[in-house]
Amino acid sequence: MKGYYTPRIAGWDTHGLPIELEVERELGFSSKADIEKYGIDRFNNRCRESVFRYLEEWNAMTERIAFWLDLEHPYITMDNSYIETCWWAIKQMWDKGLIYQGYKVTPHCPRCGTSLSSHEVALGYQDNTEDPSVYIKFRVTHATLVEMPPPE
Repeated sequence: MKGYYTPRIAGWDTHGLPIELEVERELGFSSKADIEKYGIDRFNNRCRESVFRYLEEWNAMTERIAFWLDLEHPYITMDNSYIETCWWAIKQMWDKGLIYQGYKVTPHCPRCGTSLSSHEVALGYQDNTEDPSVYIKFRVTHATLVEMPPPE
């Protein structure tokens, strides 16, 4: 609106748990061990194929609802050019001191063995999921523990 060209580019998020869960359902898997037995490379390839299964339907719907995007030149998160851009941006933030190491409690899927994003939680995360973790408490006998400074 102020004379700047701002392209509206379609995009395909080709990474993430929803894609993996769809492929797991198709293959009848119920655990991480099933994926390992099937073969991680084979599973990853199956996920890549799954990503573009609905491409024509998405493009048709996008046109039908007049959501004007450049469908001919989309960004695709599994392309090296996209990934390299992400690494470039992370490096810029690192160089400016904008990245720090810290700790944060996140929702965890014990079946998948992975943390869940807020989007994945919104898709149906359940708090009362059985967790196979084992926790052991030990009494500290030495006062030589190193404290990590709090995040800035």
